Amino acid sequence: MAKLLSSRPLVSLLPGVSGDSGPMLDAMLRNTLTPTVIASGEKVNIIPSTSQLSVDCRLLPGHTEKWVEAYLKETLKGLDYRLEFIHRDPATQSPIDTPLYRAIEETVSAIVPGAQAAPYMSTGGTDSRFFRVAFNTVAYGFIPIRADLPLSQLLKMIHGIDERISINNIQFSQTMLKQTLETFYTIV
Repeated sequence: MAKLLSSRPLVSLLPGVSGDSGPMLDAMLRNTLTPTVIASGEKVNIIPSTSQLSVDCRLLPGHTEKWVEAYLKETLKGLDYRLEFIHRDPATQSPIDTPLYRAIEETVSAIVPGAQAAPYMSTGGTDSRFFRVAFNTVAYGFIPIRADLPLSQLLKMIHGIDERISINNIQFSQTMLKQTLETFYTIV
């Protein structure tokens, strides 16, 4: 029997994971609660009687408000607080044993020999959750791009200052998406 002793998070031991991409991968593997807005007081010379903290909760599929309530009850033990959920959008997921996913796999391997499609957990919010529920259908965040920059630089450009994508990636993405649709229609 062997023990792995490390003071670093396990995700940081994965090959190719840098300090900049570690938080993204970490967020795919566990629930995250991120304080984003704090409001308190009205005047600088008066101590406020209450404060409000808004927290962005990103929960893995299968976790609900009950998990958040239990977690906060344990974490904030002894503090007086009131909890109110503003948005109630549970995490959703799509199965990968579908004709559309097979079309994605076939296209990826045909256009990029040796590459394989792999499902992953998105750390951002998408409208896919609404489509899955409203239409009882699958939805994939298939965004085919080539890593023409180091991952850490690509991640900083997403919703960041000077957000952009290369012309080569626009052309690559168009080719992949067109071929995926053509393949999908031959499968169904």
